[in-house]
Amino acid sequence: FYANSKSVAGGQILTKANLNLYPIPSDKEVNITGDNPIKISIHSINGQLFYQSSNFQTNYNIQLDNWPKGLYFVNCTNENGTHLIRKFAVQ
Repeated sequence: FYANSKSVAGGQILTKANLNLYPIPSDKEVNITGDNPIKISIHSINGQLFYQSSNFQTNYNIQLDNWPKGLYFVNCTNENGTHLIRKFAVQ
């Protein structure tokens, strides 16, 4: 998860290179993976919360069966509190 990242005050920062989000776009599921644990929340472009994890994990498989088509933002937070936002589309 921390490959190709920079060190900061006792920890590492998240980068797009060490967080995988696939398939994009998707209609059935989205997978979010990293080498080290993260917490995530997923919001629609309108700000509605669609998913929020309660534990740090390295792999997420989110089922999108009942999600409306559109653009979503994934807010990822590592154990050091560093944030990274990624986006994906539901078709």
